[in-house]
Amino acid sequence: MSQAPTPRLETVAMDALMVRLFSRIDEAKMPWTLAADSALRERFGAALIDLVPSYTTLLIHYDVTRLTHAEARELALSALDGLAPAAASTAREHVIPVWYDPSVGPELETIAARLDISPRR
Repeated sequence: MSQAPTPRLETVAMDALMVRLFSRIDEAKMPWTLAADSALRERFGAALIDLVPSYTTLLIHYDVTRLTHAEARELALSALDGLAPAAASTAREHVIPVWYDPSVGPELETIAARLDISPRR
C-alpha cells in the first residue's frame, strides 16, 4: 500500500475546490483517490453538484445556495481527515462479448492491414 497522502485544498472557483492528493501519477495510489471520492460524496451529500476525480486530484463542485465557501472547505477537510483506502478490492472483471465483421465494421480490413494483423480470429 502506498503512503497516505497529505491532501491540499485549493480554491478554483467560487463554487469549486480542488483536492490535491499527490504530485505524481502512480497507479498504486488509486485506492486513496477512490477512498477520497467516496468520503467526499458522503460528506457533501445533496450539496454536491459534481465530483471529478483524476489520478492526483479531485475537483469538488458544490451548490453555493447550500454551502458557503468556508463550510465547503470544512466539509472537505473533515471528509479527508483519517482517510484510509478500503482493505479489500471490490473490483470485478467484466467480459464484454464483441463481434467484428466487415458487415458491421467496414473499416476492419483496413485497420487490420495497418496493424499487420489478421481480421480473422
